[in-house]
Amino acid sequence: MSTVSSHADSSDLPVSPLSSTVRVSESYTAEPHGAKLSTSKLDTPHTTAQDQNQGSSTAVHTLRQTFAHKVEEVRYLNDSTYVLRFSRDNMTFVPGQHLCVGINDLHMREYSVYSGKSQSFLEILIKKVENGLVSHQLANLQVGHRVACEGPFGYFTIEKDHLTHPLYFIATGTGIAPFHCYALSHDLQEHAPWTILHGIRSPKDRFEFLTYKERSISYLPCYSQHFSENEYEPHAYYHGRVTDYIMRTDFPEDAYFFLCGNSDMIYEVYDILQNKNFESGRFKAEVYF
Repeated sequence: MSTVSSHADSSDLPVSPLSSTVRVSESYTAEPHGAKLSTSKLDTPHTTAQDQNQGSSTAVHTLRQTFAHKVEEVRYLNDSTYVLRFSRDNMTFVPGQHLCVGINDLHMREYSVYSGKSQSFLEILIKKVENGLVSHQLANLQVGHRVACEGPFGYFTIEKDHLTHPLYFIATGTGIAPFHCYALSHDLQEHAPWTILHGIRSPKDRFEFLTYKERSISYLPCYSQHFSENEYEPHAYYHGRVTDYIMRTDFPEDAYFFLCGNSDMIYEVYDILQNKNFESGRFKAEVYF
């Protein structure tokens, strides 16, 4: 199962036993802010053909076409991170896939689908990047505006035969987005236990974490910064880096691991788990840059 897809040019990635496809999460190009939505190729509804079987990673190739979707909500989760909701327009996708999104088809970035497979809208989780272009442009959209969208793309998906094994979803920051989509898209009563390990700085970065608790998914935030005890609220947490927690923890030998976040975390976790005698076929990863 060893696969990596990620947010940057693949030539920048170190050689790794994990195969990789690179995704770019943000640009630093100084283009005009708030450009008008391009009208080219934006009038036809989506005609994608995705496998509708829950748990299947089969994804028919999507032609690279750009479509306009109507913004329905911009929901802030903290000072710098927000959820952009827009019309689905009959788009089909497999949980774990990503979209290319922007205010026009000239400047677009890749974002994992954050919403569930059965929901009537699409959502993506976005962090404003300092000096970034697209993340700030999308943040300025208002309800009723149009957003350009391509996709879905990618294969960071759960196979049916994984569902009978304990699954560990390891994320840093907004890398939790595809796991949120998994949680909303699967009937967990029929699955082996799921656990999310989330490497973040502080409690304010637990993006809508009650979603997981409501679905009986174990969610453990790993805080890299120190806070007083009363700031953690009455929920379990680990004070330290997510990689430190993984190094100190024993996992079931039949577990599978899904990794999503920055490349340093992913390669470090890969090394730790290999030292714990897990084979590379038990890892699947997506790198955010």
